Order: sequence, then C-alpha cells, then structure tokens
Amino acid sequence: MLDNATRARLAELRRRIDEAGRSCEETEAALARARRNAAALPETTPFLGACAAELESLAARMRRVAAEAATPHYAD
Repeated sequence: MLDNATRARLAELRRRIDEAGRSCEETEAALARARRNAAALPETTPFLGACAAELESLAARMRRVAAEAATPHYAD
C-alpha cells in the first residue's frame, strides 16, 4: 500500500505532466501562427528536437519504473 508521501509525489508528477502537455499545445499553436515567417522556423528545430529527446528519455524511465513496480519484491 502506498504511503501519503508517495501518493503526493505521484499526484505532483501527474500535475506536471499535464502542465507539460498544455505547454506543448501552446508551443505548437505558436509555431503554427509563426509559419507566416517561415525563415524563423528552422531555428526552432534543434531546440524542439532536444526537448523531444529529453521527453523520450523521461518516458523510458517511467516505463522502467512502472515495470519494476509491477514486479514483486521479495526480501532476502
């Protein structure tokens, strides 16, 4: 059973993921508007690529943690 501190951490993680999702949506909308100035868009590519790589790395960590949490732990 999860303690209250762990539950609070998980809730905070969920809140931050939701915030990141909203931030991505806002950025996507801003870039869609910026397409009028097509010359400026290539400048965003390395930054957005780096952001995507970091998010993919975090997702891999969360998948690993989820897999570990699903595996029973037996005390020695």
